Amino acid sequence: MNYRLLIVLIPIWIPLASFAQELRPMVVPVVKSGRMLSNPWVGGFNTPQLAAVDLNRDGLDDLYVFDREGNVQSAFLTVSKNGKKQYEFNPGYTAKFPELENWVLPRDYNGDNIPDLFAYSDILGIDGISVYSGEYKGDTLAFKRFPFRGPFGLAPFPLNGSVLTPIYVSKVDLPAVDDIDCDGDIDLLTFNLAGGYAELFQNQSVERGYGLDSLVFTLQNNCWGGFYESGLTEKVDLAPAPGACFRSGFDDLVVNYRHAGSTSLTLDMDGDGDKELILGDVSYNNLNYLRNGGSCKVAWMDQQDNQFPSSDTPVDLPLFPAAFSLDLDFDGAKDLAVSPSSRFGSENYHAIWFYKNIGTASKPAFRLQQKDFLIDQMIDLGTGANPTLADVNGDGLFDLVVGNQSLFSDGADRNSSLALYLNVGSATEPVFEWTSSDWLNFSALEGNSFGFCPSFGDLDQDGDLDLVVGEEAGRLLFAENVGGAGKAMQFGPVVIGYQNIDVGLASVPQVVDLDGDGLPDLVIGERSGNVNFYRNIGSKGNPAFETIPSNAFLGAIDTRAIGYVSGYSAPAVFRDGDQTQFLCGTEDLGLQLYRVSGPDLAKPFVKTSFSLPRKEIGFNSRPALADLNSDGFLDLVVGNNRGGLQLYQTPWKSSPATAITEQNRLGELGLFPNPARSEFRIQFPEASEESLQEAALFDIQGRQVRFFGSVVQGQVLSLQGIAPGYYVFRAIGGNNAFISRLVVE
Repeated sequence: MNYRLLIVLIPIWIPLASFAQELRPMVVPVVKSGRMLSNPWVGGFNTPQLAAVDLNRDGLDDLYVFDREGNVQSAFLTVSKNGKKQYEFNPGYTAKFPELENWVLPRDYNGDNIPDLFAYSDILGIDGISVYSGEYKGDTLAFKRFPFRGPFGLAPFPLNGSVLTPIYVSKVDLPAVDDIDCDGDIDLLTFNLAGGYAELFQNQSVERGYGLDSLVFTLQNNCWGGFYESGLTEKVDLAPAPGACFRSGFDDLVVNYRHAGSTSLTLDMDGDGDKELILGDVSYNNLNYLRNGGSCKVAWMDQQDNQFPSSDTPVDLPLFPAAFSLDLDFDGAKDLAVSPSSRFGSENYHAIWFYKNIGTASKPAFRLQQKDFLIDQMIDLGTGANPTLADVNGDGLFDLVVGNQSLFSDGADRNSSLALYLNVGSATEPVFEWTSSDWLNFSALEGNSFGFCPSFGDLDQDGDLDLVVGEEAGRLLFAENVGGAGKAMQFGPVVIGYQNIDVGLASVPQVVDLDGDGLPDLVIGERSGNVNFYRNIGSKGNPAFETIPSNAFLGAIDTRAIGYVSGYSAPAVFRDGDQTQFLCGTEDLGLQLYRVSGPDLAKPFVKTSFSLPRKEIGFNSRPALADLNSDGFLDLVVGNNRGGLQLYQTPWKSSPATAITEQNRLGELGLFPNPARSEFRIQFPEASEESLQEAALFDIQGRQVRFFGSVVQGQVLSLQGIAPGYYVFRAIGGNNAFISRLVVE
């Protein structure tokens, strides 16, 4: 396939306020198994919650996804391509959504046809429900918090008839937010504090004459439907008659042993107007369908299907499944999506089961279509994505290598590997193609290491890039590249526990000559949130590092959020002009940027105002930088704990050249000889060119190794002190930018 015909490099249109002002999301095409992925850079899903929301005010339902893993909100617009509707990722449309945690259910409580948000409490340490009223600002949704009069501003109800107290909803639960009593307004159905019984909080706003624009809840029934969920079996206990409540006779014992955690979805499954319940439990992989044999006013669950849907493939989704009702295939009938709700021990790739509604709107019937809806169109490695960029196959283009923490497998706690995406595009128009899910067979190291964080650097200074990999136990893995300068990588045996370096847990290494002595050093992040500096005390070609870091608190970097004991620092070191910068991934603070304050590495680094917040990228962010499209600016790939990647354009220069605009021309200069040894000369592509204002040489990781300043036609340039390897020569001449590859032998 001629992928160059398919190349599209797209800066996504978004409201400017939605991201750190310096960054712009971008798209580079990604190909897998011969097909172009439609949404490769979403960032992955682990515990997604799906809802239909008109995000851009065009009258069409778009798709909103909240992921409990990372508390990240994703927007997919409904677009038509080739006469067919599909979902297209566009992160800008969640820009004005509030920062939310654990669960979110968009609903329209006030009848204005604008989505509102029912969400978990935003008050630290207090379980409950916060509500946000939606409004359009232009064609983008924005929200303001609903002003409940109860404690903490959370949805309250009168306890014992007078004192207002927050309606309890656990952060691990998922309540039902629906018109459950069929009176036209939104009610709440959740499980009580001890668990077991469902409580109906009736909205009495209409009954009290306030209309739909208010929310006034009272506890109408503390045993809605009459059933009891013990959590000890996959079935629930049913009451014998309408209005009755199941009693086991051992309520105290049952409650003491019950696991907290239930997901609830109410919908009319049999067309009689009242609401049935689809129930998930934290202890099991199945969904339980409870039929309402009663009415809107007196619900009575009289039948159950604990292998729902038993008419097709039953849900079997580790762990703690939740169901969501929405039209996923644009046919006008609401389908069913099922996803895990637990952040731990759950399926992390086949995480959206799509059941098509093959019945009717009033009497739905569901048939399983796929288990990786949306996810099959994105880069997703399960849990954890740790990217790095380097030329793997020797063609001068940046390829993408990604390590992960685990890919869910029955009977296995973890399944770690390295994935390889080769760049099959060009220097200006990159295209990544999936090549291997287990590059270099790293999964075979599972008994010794997992949670791989790859990086590349010329540790032995022979002109090619060696492989240095961090891992969960805090050690380093090393494989020497024996392929040679400018050639495809080939590696010797993997050394586990390289030079006895051990930072404790979750090592994230980068190779960089930080002290400027000509020897590559090691900078290593770790679980505790500090950054370690291991100075190279060896000699050229013979690297040696102390087993105790030269500086365990480099730059006084601390990536822990307030109240956290861990920070999962992940440094990426780069040069922006003449300034050394540290871009650090974190556990819960997004990306943080530090500027090296000077040659004295014992001094604290200067923390800048830049940040890419956790709200946008999720937990355990992992940055990697390279100039993918040769525009003179670094591009940023960010991995996260959801197992996916996001891609951004940055303002940080990878060369002294100015950015290429539509008026600039990107051409190639002739470099002779090539390969070169001690010197080379340049040949302009056009005789009219007489000089270049700026010219510089960069290694394949985008680091400047030699600045030549102004050069003229035929000038001989020295390579004195330049190690053998693959390099990129960039220059500016007039309004034109040039780039050429150079191999130094």
